[in-house]
Amino acid sequence: MRIATLALLGSIMASAPAAAQDVQEHRGLWGGFGLGGGINLTDTFDGGSLWGFSGYGRIGGSLNQRVLLGGESSGWIGSRSGVDYTRGNLSALLLFYPSPKGGLYLKGGLGFSYVTTSISSSTTIDGVFYYSSVSESKGGFGATAGLGYDVRLGRNIYLVPGVDWYLQAVGTENNSVFGTLPGTNNQIAFSLGLVWH
Repeated sequence: MRIATLALLGSIMASAPAAAQDVQEHRGLWGGFGLGGGINLTDTFDGGSLWGFSGYGRIGGSLNQRVLLGGESSGWIGSRSGVDYTRGNLSALLLFYPSPKGGLYLKGGLGFSYVTTSISSSTTIDGVFYYSSVSESKGGFGATAGLGYDVRLGRNIYLVPGVDWYLQAVGTENNSVFGTLPGTNNQIAFSLGLVWH
């Protein structure tokens, strides 16, 4: 996972000079999606951060060359010691391009979030298969920030490497199965996406 992250960061740096030769076009409706990896910074049960898979989908409209508005649905999944973790955000989004002709953008958003923690187990006793699963889900406030770079692939298609931060604020809870669930959760996600303008 860390090798993939370094490769992604390298592609961001290598693609920026070449992409600077093309004028970016932001007008009308836009949409895109991305996949990658991310690290959940909040300690999990055995006291450490956790790497996992992340992804997002975005859609919106362009106010002008420098400001795009829209919505984003993002998610992250990871697993450790038989415990599965799912985190996600649904955000109203603003993308700001410092240069109207450049591909670099800054991202910010506010909205809702959710966290789900689950434990599943199975066993066979006297030839009978038993399966059990316990999960805890909570929702709350969510926020996101990040940056990326649009690399033109075609007339309306761009390759988008990016780095994003996500916050889930759902309130602390003491659970009889999972123990104390943290009230806030943070992730950093590294993604490679496609967007259409």
